Amino acid sequence: MFACLAIIMSAVVAQSDPAAVGKEAYTFVMNDGETLYVLVDPQEFEKTFSPFLSVSLNEPWLSLDEREQRIRRSDIQDPYPELSSTQARRIAEGWAAAGGVEVETPTGKKWVHEEEYELAQRAQSLAKSAYAEERPVRAQSAIAPLEASSPSPDFFMRWGLHILIIMVTIALSAVVGWATMVRTPWRGIRS
Repeated sequence: MFACLAIIMSAVVAQSDPAAVGKEAYTFVMNDGETLYVLVDPQEFEKTFSPFLSVSLNEPWLSLDEREQRIRRSDIQDPYPELSSTQARRIAEGWAAAGGVEVETPTGKKWVHEEEYELAQRAQSLAKSAYAEERPVRAQSAIAPLEASSPSPDFFMRWGLHILIIMVTIALSAVVGWATMVRTPWRGIRS
């Protein structure tokens, strides 16, 4: 069961793209005619004093190491923002070409690698079979559910320890007060 949850959580966490946080999608047409779809920090894009620009390829099926690149600003011929509809279609086509599978999750449809999906399905089936083996089949009880339940604890079973601690605290406070105030005379603060 835990293996199944771990695989599913890793697949879901992999969908929240850490490279896209705080970045905008751009299309760069390079001097050599190549087109790059990248994620760029808008503040870094506006800085013109640096000859290089750190970008992430907007291809989520690649690992983060493969996506991170530094591009020379002078090699960029035409940068323009990528439309969200064009981006969604391009990413879906890229996932399909890279062997991705679109799966339904509680938060919506997500793309995952096919081998990850197969591993998650296998883990789920193993977890279900292991869970089924752990639970023994019980025969129906002839006793009504109200008769089978244990009686609820009474007031002193619940609060007895608390009352005992409070009473001991009061008794100790009284003994300390008597020993310091009554037994010896109060002499005040001496200077």
